Amino acid sequence: MTNKVRSSNTCKLIYPKIDALYNLIFDVCNSYHNSNPYHNFRHAVDVMQSTWYFLNSIASESISLLLRPIDVLALLMAAIGHDVGHPGITTATPLAVLYNDKSVLESYHSMAFFNLLRKHYFNAMIDIKSHPEYKDFRKIIVQSILCTDMSCHQEYVDSFREQLQRLESHATYLADEVTRDKERMILCSIIMKCADISNCARPFDNAKNWAITLAEEFFIQGDLERELGIPSVAINERGKVTLADFQLSFMKNVALGLYQTVGELLPSLKFCAENIKRNIDIWTSVQKQAMIPCASSASA
Repeated sequence: MTNKVRSSNTCKLIYPKIDALYNLIFDVCNSYHNSNPYHNFRHAVDVMQSTWYFLNSIASESISLLLRPIDVLALLMAAIGHDVGHPGITTATPLAVLYNDKSVLESYHSMAFFNLLRKHYFNAMIDIKSHPEYKDFRKIIVQSILCTDMSCHQEYVDSFREQLQRLESHATYLADEVTRDKERMILCSIIMKCADISNCARPFDNAKNWAITLAEEFFIQGDLERELGIPSVAINERGKVTLADFQLSFMKNVALGLYQTVGELLPSLKFCAENIKRNIDIWTSVQKQAMIPCASSASA
């Protein structure tokens, strides 16, 4: 599917010259706080690779016909920029005021990434906003970044289930363009959400390494909260939660349900839920045998 991007006449009008693309990527990399254990440029590349893999995996499925080349390009762009400027901590008060407490970090990431796009991607183009595909391109990027807000996780999973029911009734294939646009946005959100948390569906050793870095980032926030006298949740306090407990809770309560629902809609991605189940079995064994200490002890 991704091969269609460069050959698309539409994307040729929006696709940047190679030097502009390199400059964009370098600036995006520098805009991530690479001192963050987890939310750094490495995570962005990981999510982009997962997005690319998922897009190619579903290429043979009929629902992929909803995706135009411009949507594929927008998804890949959103993946690399979805956490630009992440501070390594949860919502900060000044940002909460700026974005009215609605998807605060994600709104900030979207704004920051589009500033970089305007600087490197669109600056050489004449009257880009008048281009008929620009509006869709921007909408897909913004929505794909906003959908990574975990506080809205269940809302998106429910929308995926509803889409599955519509597809089973074949309603989508007879829909008008407005409805197809809606279904397309939901599909893009599915792919992005799966990519954003895909590390727990990777082989266990890889998934464990990602879990350690994420736990350490939470602990660093907990250390700061303790210094400032701010109450912390248990997951941010060193020694309160083991790495196995941390991962089992997330996979059982968040990741597995998402991937099982997505597997019904996109059969080519069923393997992700199976991988998560295998990792749950391993983490359960680790939990029982206490073979792996929590991240803070392991890094001490």
